[in-house]
Amino acid sequence: MIHTPTSLSTDQASLSSVLPKLHWRTIRLTYEVMKHGSLPRLKASGLRGLLGHILMEKAPDLYEAMFEVKNEENHPMGRRYKEVCSPYILSVPDLRKDFRKGGEIQVYLTLIGKAENHFPRLLGLIQNWQGMGLGKEHIPLQLKAMNMIPTHMGIAITEPYRLELYMR
Repeated sequence: MIHTPTSLSTDQASLSSVLPKLHWRTIRLTYEVMKHGSLPRLKASGLRGLLGHILMEKAPDLYEAMFEVKNEENHPMGRRYKEVCSPYILSVPDLRKDFRKGGEIQVYLTLIGKAENHFPRLLGLIQNWQGMGLGKEHIPLQLKAMNMIPTHMGIAITEPYRLELYMR
């Protein structure tokens, strides 16, 4: 049997007392495809792998903070749940498979909570995706632009590209 609260008010004051304040920051990275080839429809998994390799090699402490997240022992759920969700979201809304040289791919990276403090350092390391390939063909990507996406309460944290559509 599932118990759900029936008297939870949805006004702002009630929700802020129940839910912790959640902070996140999103950046849109625009990459140029450096050679013609095929990429998987779901590109975020490959980018996550690239990010892991870069962090493991260049910043092991940051790798641990992003990939090996453990619950704090003094956290109320710390004894029951040892591992927690990753403090970041990689999103690539483009589902195309075929890319031509000179084409673009936009990647949205969202850092959540304490991971937001790692943003400046992480951005410097992300530029190392240049020279590493994506997909089976190891298609090289070159960073063209980085743009901060403003946070907006009405937009889901997992779909920051919808904010850009909303603001047009």
